[in-house]
Amino acid sequence: MGMLISTILLLSILSPRPGIPAGQPATRVRLEDNSDWWSGERSLDSGESIGTQQRELSPSNFRVLGIELEGGMFSHAATKLGKATLVERGDAATGREQACYASTREGENVHFIFERGEVDSSFYLFIGGPA
Repeated sequence: MGMLISTILLLSILSPRPGIPAGQPATRVRLEDNSDWWSGERSLDSGESIGTQQRELSPSNFRVLGIELEGGMFSHAATKLGKATLVERGDAATGREQACYASTREGENVHFIFERGEVDSSFYLFIGGPA
């Protein structure tokens, strides 16, 4: 029950970034910056490292809104949430593609992002942060 309510709430506040009508193919842009401060795939300018744990994770950790974090996640997300511009950043090991969905309610700053890197896929859900 809690999962269903969370899914309905998330779907009700998120939509693709404005300007991409439904039924249109997704566009793709390339950004040569690290403005995606939230991404685990970006290069760390400060030289800091991210700690890891050596353990097996449940497959449910790799699914959100019924969308599996795998090769077809961008098209599955577009089916559920609408088309979004795909953003490409970085290269080689830090290369990544991202699709961002944001709240359309006035005064809210909720972001839900799908990301696919060279080796892994991720999603991010956060409120606030830099533009």
